[in-house]
Amino acid sequence: SAYHANLAMILETEGRAEDAANAARRALELAPTHAGAMASLANSLRAMDRHDEAVTWYEKAGQATPNDPAIWSNLGSTLDTLGRHDDAVEAFARALARAPGQAGLHSNMGSALKSAGRLAEGIAAHRESIRVDPGFVAGHTNLATALLEAGQTDEAPGILERVLALRPGDRKALALSAIAAGA
Repeated sequence: SAYHANLAMILETEGRAEDAANAARRALELAPTHAGAMASLANSLRAMDRHDEAVTWYEKAGQATPNDPAIWSNLGSTLDTLGRHDDAVEAFARALARAPGQAGLHSNMGSALKSAGRLAEGIAAHRESIRVDPGFVAGHTNLATALLEAGQTDEAPGILERVLALRPGDRKALALSAIAAGA
């Protein structure tokens, strides 16, 4: 089963989602509680846009290894894609409880909160992502986007200047800067 689980992860990184899913399924036939195979199967299903099935396997993997923040983060992202924003917030909260120092998790939480209609909380989560890692470009960009959506246009240009200092020519920051200039 370890062979097939490892093969699934390799195939997954090569972008061969269907082959990875088959290898993960074979691993699960041999070891039905193999959390790594469950997560690989979920990742592969998600890559094939089979999000509902992916959720089922992320949930099973989360039950098998409840302390793995990556499983909860991937579950949150998948739930957010499905429009289940409140469930996504809950999954990201589980991930953050296990890995509070990961800036990307805070930013993902911010995006899920924003999608759930909780924009002020989303802004706070994006601010936290930048506090955790001041060089985290996506955190700055997501914060600027949320501030513009909230009509808080005074702060966004300065944040976007920081993005461009960190990553000169960043297309998203340039586009957002044009929007902020017109706001």
